[in-house]
Amino acid sequence: MSRKLNEWLDFPMYFRVCRTLGVLAMSMHLFACGFWRLKSAADPSELIDFLHSRGLSVDDTGQNYALCMYFICTVFCTVGFGDISASNHSERVCVT
Repeated sequence: MSRKLNEWLDFPMYFRVCRTLGVLAMSMHLFACGFWRLKSAADPSELIDFLHSRGLSVDDTGQNYALCMYFICTVFCTVGFGDISASNHSERVCVT
């Protein structure tokens, strides 16, 4: 096992790919959390209306996080602005 690990670690390309994917995932997570923080700090009644219009509740943290990640992925990749966009939780998770 350690021999295979040492062979894998000899290639710096793997480190760069893993580091790039890690930085991308962490930045998307931070931006999603920032989006949620800004949205929830603005106006509580506006947040409730925003979530209810998408079929979500304030207490459902997992689906709210998926909504924020979907929004951030849409902004990062510029996919979904227009006629075709995800409309429910399953579609948002699949696209994200």
